[in-house]
Amino acid sequence: SIVIGDYDHDNKLDIAISNNATNNILILTKYDVFPTAMAVSYSTSNGSKPLGVAVGDLNNDNFSDIIVTNNASNTVGIFMNLGNGTFANQIELNVGDYSSPDFVIVIDINNDKQLDIIVNDYQKYGVRIFFGYGNGSFTAGNLIVTANTTAPAYISVADLNDDTILDIIVAITNSTNIGILFGSGNGKFKDVITQQISADFYPVSILVNDFNNDHILDIVASDTRKGGIAILMGYGNQSYGMPLIIPTYDDLPNSLAVGDLNNDHRLDIVYASKSLSTIGILLGNGNGTFSNITIYSTGAGTWPQNVVLVDFNNDTQLDIAVANEYGYTISIFFGLGNGSFTQQITFPTGYHSRSQFVAFADFNNDLQLDFVASNKATYEILVNLIYFKSDFTYQTSYFTGSSPHPLSVAIGDFNNDNRSDIVVANSDNDNIQLLFEYDQGTFLNKPIYSTGLSSSPQFVLVADFNKDKQVDIAVINSQNGIIDVFLGYSNGTFDEPSIISTGSETLPKSISSGDFNHDNWTDIVVANSGVDNIGAYLGFDYPTFTNDTIIIPGKSAVPICIAVGDFNNDHNWDLVVCNAQLQSIGVYLGYGNGTFTVPTSYPTGDTPKSISIGDLNGDKINDLVVANRGENTISIFIGYENGSFQPQVPYSTGSSSSPTSAIISDINNDSKLDIVVANRDSNSIGLFVGYGNGLFQNQILNLLPNGSTPRWVIVNDLNHDDILDIAVANYGLNNIGIFFGYGNGSFRDLITLSTGNISGPVSIATGNMNNDKWIDIIVANVNSKTVGLFLGNGNGTFLPQITYSTGSQSDLMSVSVADINNDTSLDIILVDLGSSGNGNVGVFYGYGGGKFTLHTTYETGLNFDPFSIVIHDFDNDNRLDMALVYSNKDSIGMMLQRRSKPFATPFLIPTGKNSRPLSVAAGDLNNDNHLDFTTANSGTNNIGIFLGDGNGGFSGQITYSTGNSSTPISIAVGHFNNDTYLDIVVANEQTNNIMIFQGYGNGIITLLTIYSTGINSVPSSISIKDINKDDYLDIVITDYNSNEILVFIGSNKGNFSKLNSYSLGYNAGPKSVAIADINNDSLYDLIVANYGTNYVEILLQTC
Repeated sequence: SIVIGDYDHDNKLDIAISNNATNNILILTKYDVFPTAMAVSYSTSNGSKPLGVAVGDLNNDNFSDIIVTNNASNTVGIFMNLGNGTFANQIELNVGDYSSPDFVIVIDINNDKQLDIIVNDYQKYGVRIFFGYGNGSFTAGNLIVTANTTAPAYISVADLNDDTILDIIVAITNSTNIGILFGSGNGKFKDVITQQISADFYPVSILVNDFNNDHILDIVASDTRKGGIAILMGYGNQSYGMPLIIPTYDDLPNSLAVGDLNNDHRLDIVYASKSLSTIGILLGNGNGTFSNITIYSTGAGTWPQNVVLVDFNNDTQLDIAVANEYGYTISIFFGLGNGSFTQQITFPTGYHSRSQFVAFADFNNDLQLDFVASNKATYEILVNLIYFKSDFTYQTSYFTGSSPHPLSVAIGDFNNDNRSDIVVANSDNDNIQLLFEYDQGTFLNKPIYSTGLSSSPQFVLVADFNKDKQVDIAVINSQNGIIDVFLGYSNGTFDEPSIISTGSETLPKSISSGDFNHDNWTDIVVANSGVDNIGAYLGFDYPTFTNDTIIIPGKSAVPICIAVGDFNNDHNWDLVVCNAQLQSIGVYLGYGNGTFTVPTSYPTGDTPKSISIGDLNGDKINDLVVANRGENTISIFIGYENGSFQPQVPYSTGSSSSPTSAIISDINNDSKLDIVVANRDSNSIGLFVGYGNGLFQNQILNLLPNGSTPRWVIVNDLNHDDILDIAVANYGLNNIGIFFGYGNGSFRDLITLSTGNISGPVSIATGNMNNDKWIDIIVANVNSKTVGLFLGNGNGTFLPQITYSTGSQSDLMSVSVADINNDTSLDIILVDLGSSGNGNVGVFYGYGGGKFTLHTTYETGLNFDPFSIVIHDFDNDNRLDMALVYSNKDSIGMMLQRRSKPFATPFLIPTGKNSRPLSVAAGDLNNDNHLDFTTANSGTNNIGIFLGDGNGGFSGQITYSTGNSSTPISIAVGHFNNDTYLDIVVANEQTNNIMIFQGYGNGIITLLTIYSTGINSVPSSISIKDINKDDYLDIVITDYNSNEILVFIGSNKGNFSKLNSYSLGYNAGPKSVAIADINNDSLYDLIVANYGTNYVEILLQTC
């Protein structure tokens, strides 16, 4: 049956359809038109790697042409419009050998009324202008140098000094400067003037406009290293004020656009951030300041590269367009004219296209904007001719018989409109549903997020898990033992969920949150009913990584070490791998995106074991040192500028020495690099003093005690005297040996630090792990299966070793330190061979003061044996990645960092055999300013109390009986008698009552009173709130069997003087209740998940 009418009073006809098979009524509303595209691709030539794209009428025929920079072929490509939206084959302009242009602007730069082309020359540190003749042909101008050692990235053009001559402004890469080229007329420019933004702000994208309405142009730039937007106010005299820097934190803006988004005649800013796959909006106040940032997601992992503003749908409101590199799409967010935007629509750009830039023009003169995208990976531009089609944009289903079976509800302001929103866990539909915009008894916006097939979500919790001041959602999925964490944006949308495992057959039932270790991150505790324990997850910024492999050519290569450096001076990181079985090294030149060339191999000595990198001959080109364990030599490879190397020059380390570790450093302070070698079998440290020309003196030995068996050597200033020292991991004697240097190549007598009996130290690293300015030592102990930390005192002495377990199945190979998650605290990274083929990379994330998270592991894959690791930003996204070698798979593993998740490995706290905990609540039960938690143990008929130590650890369980066969099912904590000590209330399913336990502020409680919930009522959940605003907490109970809500009104004595009950109707089966002011009348309302009747019910308080 179909009925037509205007149901939403928008003067557009709607359609109502009754669906008998699916038991619902479908209402189609909001009739509208949608853009769709006809896409045609044009080749930029194989291997060209098109990046920047722009549009303009280059031959004055009133049709827009397309201009693209071909980064790999060092050209500008021009596609002339044939007049109907199709284009001629590419015409190329040569930018110059190795120029690698990646940005383009089309503008009349010399005021001859003909369009010119401006591109950046990345390798020659400047910009190049192609002057147009107005007929589609061009002449190349001279290179305009913008910096001496670094290249310009983004380019902007404006008349900065009000002389009617255009100037050029560039963001200078890898520096804190912008460059300004003031025009002198006829396309000529004065020498570059550089201006530093601030000492730690590295501009990438740059634009010019008047942000404070003083009729003087200002500059805005973005920083992708630390995250931020800087605004420099112009004075009109070629100088600028101190920058206003707006932090964007983990959002690292890589592209900017400027326009008036809310029609207030004030300029606003939009940025794209590939780090979190978002766009951010800053509405301008007209005085050079801006509102808080509003975030919209482009989809998890989409990597938006370029953002532009355009009125795409001809409604006179600016829209936002984004090129998504790994989403393989162009996104359009339609502007509503008030600074807010619709959810994105997307246009595909083709699988693995990796679009970089997008530009808009009416290519076929149909009065509708079209767009072109540059597809880097498929070597093409993609032209999308746009037309519109009609459809309904909104549909609402009112269920008449399906079974979502809602189990849990929670409240939060998800879209920052200062109104309470609802999230519901639908156990049978395997999803959560959000309810927004309550209006006259209904919700206008009800998005659904899947929790996965057969997940059965049981409980939902709302909190800020990633410290972005936005509300997030955690969902407990009982069936598959998964916690889904949906990180929220400010507009009510959420990222793809982070998936956290609770383990096999855990049957998680409840979750609570709090900061258990005082690190300002929200932690969670989960009641695992299936395995009788609580899982405690300490919140943090845990990166996630891809897991790809590069196969090493040759049979049975057996790679066992890896190092990273820039071998061909192209500012991209390259790899070198030592192949023990092939007796060679392989050099992989990087493209800067996490991929590499086919390797070039160089013979070494027998069993190359270690590689170190440095400029040994002073030519500013990296060279290599390889320790050949089987041949008792080190090999020197002198590098060429193109990334190739001379054949090895060997130096003996002595008969039967077995060198296992080599490192390059200037040991004797003569500004010439030397080589330090750990000789395993001769129990010595060898020093090769360098002449600075790639040649070395014969080895000088520093003997170690017999049986030392040194496995790893490092160099650092360990006693803060500005002289380098040597530290060595002595596997055989279970210690770290230190030679303090005199600065002339000689050393004091050896001192040792014990790593413990039968510890077996195999690798060491150094770093300032506790932010006290002193160097500390970290050691991997393979036999004791620990990582050890020696905190330095700054004078060459160290505190006793602190050890952290790496697990009973660990088999450690090496240790490194780096700030993996960019929080300014060093982390500890371990290569772990594991047992039974369970290799992994283990990380202890530091969070300041020498404190670390629990051991987090990243699996390398079944039967993949990791042997060595290097840590660097291989894909130039300002996030550290990892590369490691798999010795048994003849391959390199590339672990590129992607998004973060707030939780990782839990530690498990037993609640007792057959305890079956069903509910958990957190609070400071003993007034020591550390959070504790309490559990409802349904199987053993008691509640458990676990007292926190403030570091994320907890005492053993203290139990209190709830009565025989009581089956406690829900628990909460609160101040019921106003004595400043937390009390506990628990609902007992089988005895149909609630029990109040009085707290004394020392972790001890006693039973205060019991209240019946009614015969066969079966209480199912508890919430507490001061509902009547008399300053005393009240208790709200859902009764599953009696289909009621019970409200116990509190008093200052801890007893409850009045009971109100509210019927929910036949077979409602309420399972959860939340309390909030839904309709903004300053009165608390009740929101109930009715499992039996499959809906959420709201009880509005009237007085």
